[in-house]
Amino acid sequence: MTLSSVFCSTLLLGNYVDASKGKYATLVDIDKCDGCKDESIPLCTKACREYNKDRIPEPQKPILPYWPRKTYEDWSNKRDKIDTLTPYNWIFIQKVKIEDEEIFIPRRCMHCDNPPCVRQCPFGALSKYSEGNSVINDKLCFGGAKCRDVCP
Repeated sequence: MTLSSVFCSTLLLGNYVDASKGKYATLVDIDKCDGCKDESIPLCTKACREYNKDRIPEPQKPILPYWPRKTYEDWSNKRDKIDTLTPYNWIFIQKVKIEDEEIFIPRRCMHCDNPPCVRQCPFGALSKYSEGNSVINDKLCFGGAKCRDVCP
C-alpha cells in the first residue's frame, strides 16, 4: 500500500472503516499524529518496545560471523535509536516536511501482499499468513537484517 493510496482511502472512507473477514489492516489517521513532540520517545514506539521486550533475544558476545553472511550488525549498543526499524524498535515515527507543513507518519511492517522480506530471508525465518500478517520466527532469525534492507 502506497502513501497516496492511504491518503485516497482516507478521503474516500472518511471515518467509516469496514473490516473484511479473514484479512486485517491498520488505518492510522496521520492528521492526529503529532509524533508525541512532548515525549522523549513516541508513545506507540514505547508501548511496542514494552509489549515485545521478552521476544527480543539478548545477543551472546562476541558475535561471530554466521553463514551465509560474512558480516553482521550488532544493534545491542544502539537500543536508543528510534528513527528507524531495528531489532529493538519495531515502529518509528517518520517526520516529513511537505511545503511548510510537518507531518508525522507511524512506520512499521506493512504486511505487504507479496512481502520481499519473506522472499529474501536466507534463513526462512519469515512467514506470510492467510490473515495477511508477516511474522518473524524469533527462534530462526539470526538478525541478518536482509528483511530491513528489502522493506519498502
